[in-house]
Amino acid sequence: DQSRKALEDMEKWKDIVIRPADKGSRYFFLDREDYVKRVQEHIYDQETFEKVDKREAEDNVKVKIAEWCSNYSDEPGFTEKLFQWVTPDEFCKPGNNYVNPKAHKPEKNYPGHMISTGCASAIKNLSSLTAH
Repeated sequence: DQSRKALEDMEKWKDIVIRPADKGSRYFFLDREDYVKRVQEHIYDQETFEKVDKREAEDNVKVKIAEWCSNYSDEPGFTEKLFQWVTPDEFCKPGNNYVNPKAHKPEKNYPGHMISTGCASAIKNLSSLTAH
């Protein structure tokens, strides 16, 4: 498909970031510096986020997951295999944050909507389990 090929080619552009709109099926082509500034506005908002020590935060998440597991360990179907699957391993990493522009707010210069993912993070498998 030509559209897919064009997007793949554009992804190689180093000075442009391509992000889907927060709602709808549009895409935004943003200057990389502007995009980084938009992300930083969210991340450095001290009313929303708190700066933490990475190692300490990772350890706290692992402890919380272990506590969750022990709370549900007597539930039917909660096996040792499931416990091992939910427990994070040494390969987990922090989630990613993205900002998708709000296409329905052009009068405010398309403010961004922060999206945080848990892909490959310590909570990835636990999130999958609790979603079902």
